[in-house]
Amino acid sequence: MVIGLLACALGIALNGGEQVTLPSTAAQGWTPVAAATLGAIPAALLAIGSRHSAMSVLEETATGVLFKAESLHTACSVAFACLCVAGGAVVSSSAATAAAAVRDVLFFCGLSLISARMFRRTLPWILPLAYFVLLQWWGADEYLRPHWWAWPLHRFDDPGSWAASVAVFGLGWMVSVIRPWGLRPAGRRHIP
Repeated sequence: MVIGLLACALGIALNGGEQVTLPSTAAQGWTPVAAATLGAIPAALLAIGSRHSAMSVLEETATGVLFKAESLHTACSVAFACLCVAGGAVVSSSAATAAAAVRDVLFFCGLSLISARMFRRTLPWILPLAYFVLLQWWGADEYLRPHWWAWPLHRFDDPGSWAASVAVFGLGWMVSVIRPWGLRPAGRRHIP
């Protein structure tokens, strides 16, 4: 994970200030996407994908000690992913690009956490990849203005995109900490 996140930071540092043009359904046939946004996706997937192990089914029903350790690991890996992506963006571009990259990492980490809970811990990439395809093809209108739901395409200082990113990350965090016995009525719990 660490080597992968450092590689993401290096990739962003080498290309961070540039816009990558991707095909889309806009009138021009393309949509510009910041290289830092593209680097945020694998960074988020590496951070959340590091939660998987060969015993993940047993770990989901683990005691409080392992649960706290896993929560700490998730928080530290997301923080390290944000740090790597922001560092790469600051080296190559500006603090504004770094802020947008951190926002995008939080957003894609939230989607990864939801995806890992919905499908399995081995598949945290499904929702981020599906959202990226939607973002790429239909994220901007004919004047290349981002739609309201295309948060990674918005400016770094847009409060709506920050609120959405933090909300998606918070939702992903809440979904990931729900334990199987947490869904039963309170009187029937046996594990502390």
